[in-house]
Amino acid sequence: MNNKRRFPRVRASTKAAHDIYHNNTYLMTKDVQKLFDCAPSTAGRIKRIVLEEMAERNERIYSDIPGLIDKDILFELAGLNIAKRDKSYRELMRYENV
Repeated sequence: MNNKRRFPRVRASTKAAHDIYHNNTYLMTKDVQKLFDCAPSTAGRIKRIVLEEMAERNERIYSDIPGLIDKDILFELAGLNIAKRDKSYRELMRYENV
């Protein structure tokens, strides 16, 4: 039986995904909430799922701040392809600056 928790049905903003991926190494709950524009409880649930996956993979973050999550694992679990997001972001910026 599969014990994996289901990732919530949330949608990431292209601009937020680009900014968060390229400006941060590790993420906090606030960053997850900004990325998916969701409630704090949903962001906390996503964070717990990512922390469980990090524990399974033996990924550790050495920091004074507890509960940081790895951005690459979050993007992988959420199904976000950063190359496609970057392309969409460039198009968005081109039309915004016209």
